[in-house]
Amino acid sequence: GPAEARELAELAARERELAAGAEALAERLERLRGRSPFVEPGVPGRARAAGAALGEAGDELGRGDPFGAVPPETRALEELAEVGRALETAREQLGQGAEGGGFSVSRRPGGRQPGGQEVDRGPVEIPRETEARELRAFREEVLRAMRSGRYPKDSEGEVERYYERLIR
Repeated sequence: GPAEARELAELAARERELAAGAEALAERLERLRGRSPFVEPGVPGRARAAGAALGEAGDELGRGDPFGAVPPETRALEELAEVGRALETAREQLGQGAEGGGFSVSRRPGGRQPGGQEVDRGPVEIPRETEARELRAFREEVLRAMRSGRYPKDSEGEVERYYERLIR
């Protein structure tokens, strides 16, 4: 009836609002990923996929098909659950780094770090002057390639900062 159609239209509008919220979440995750190495590359894409699924559910509700909205809503929930798990993992990794006094490697008796990882106690080879120049030239070449756009776009900022630090 008309009351049910009105309720479905309201639900469709709410689904579209949720889809926009998922897109805003994806954008925030992109920015966070640029600042944190712990956020996996696919997390923003999962939030976008959830938004797309919510948009589909809104379309189904707008056509008056509440049962047709269930599969995309289920996909959206699964994608958002994956985003939540990935963020929880990132939070745990960040917490482990903070507990260990930051991200530096601390040597402990027995050769283990707090997370149970082995510490390499082998000899460190210091490059000779010619090798150091070759390595620096290689890094500069990689940086030029990055600036010219020949690299994976999802890691541009992180990789560029890394190589700039290496060149200095």
